[in-house]
Amino acid sequence: IANNSLVGVFVVDNNNEGAPFAPEKLRIISELADMAAAGILAGLNIQRQIGKNSIQDYFLSNMNSGIISISPEKTIVSFNKQAENILGMDAQQLYGKSVQALPAEIREKLLLALLKENTLDKEHLYLFSHNIPISVSSFQIKSDNNQVLGAAILFTDLSSRYHAGY
Repeated sequence: IANNSLVGVFVVDNNNEGAPFAPEKLRIISELADMAAAGILAGLNIQRQIGKNSIQDYFLSNMNSGIISISPEKTIVSFNKQAENILGMDAQQLYGKSVQALPAEIREKLLLALLKENTLDKEHLYLFSHNIPISVSSFQIKSDNNQVLGAAILFTDLSSRYHAGY
C-alpha cells in the first residue's frame, strides 16, 4: 500500500510437496516480496519525480534489501537506509550525484539496466570494494507509454548466510 492505494499483491500458493514451507523457503519468499515492493516503490518514486513521501520512505527504510535508483540522466534519485548500511554511504550526500559515486559493481548493473530493457534476474556478486557477497537484481523502469524513467537495483548482503553455511 502506498498513497492509500494498493500497489501490489504477493500471492503464495501451497507448497508443491503438501507440507508447510521450510524456513529457508519462507526466507526466500520474504526476500522476493521485499524486492517486489521495493521495485514498485522505486518506480513510483522516479515516475512522480517528487520529494520524499512518508509512506514510501517508511517502506524503503524498513526493508531488508538495499535499493538504489537512478534517473535517465544517470543521477541517483533514491538510496534507502539498508543501502546506506550495506555500502556505508550517506544517502543525503548522494542524492542528485552521478552514478559514478557508487561502487563499480553496483554502478555497472544500474547502467546496464538503464541502457537495455532486461528482466529482474537475480545473481550473486562479490562487492570487492566492501569485501562482501551480495545478491543483486537490477531492472529498467518505464512509464505506461514505454518512456524510460530510470533504473533500479535491489541488493542484499549475503555475508551472514555465507558464514552460516548457506
